[in-house]
Amino acid sequence: MRINISTQSLNAEFCKTNNIQKTRKNNNSSKILYPDRSEISHKAQDLNKTQTLTEIISTNLSAQPDFRIEKVNETKQKIQNGYYDSEEFLNKLADKLLKGLGTI
Repeated sequence: MRINISTQSLNAEFCKTNNIQKTRKNNNSSKILYPDRSEISHKAQDLNKTQTLTEIISTNLSAQPDFRIEKVNETKQKIQNGYYDSEEFLNKLADKLLKGLGTI
């Protein structure tokens, strides 16, 4: 297979570009030319960082199992043993609730 590249159209475009640049240079010889530039606002930069962090967290969470079987088994065992009905547990629960409400 042979590929023929036509350089004629490339040369024509190159000449047009050179002519435009020469014309601009001649017309603006007394003017200072400023190059094009773009700026990204701090809010946009922060948004980009937030999006990146969100993607990382989402990826890490999706890699985690929906539940931890060892915790499920531990909780089942506590239910069977009556731990959640014990006075010890109920006192701990009451203390945490009161602390959460800011009364202690």
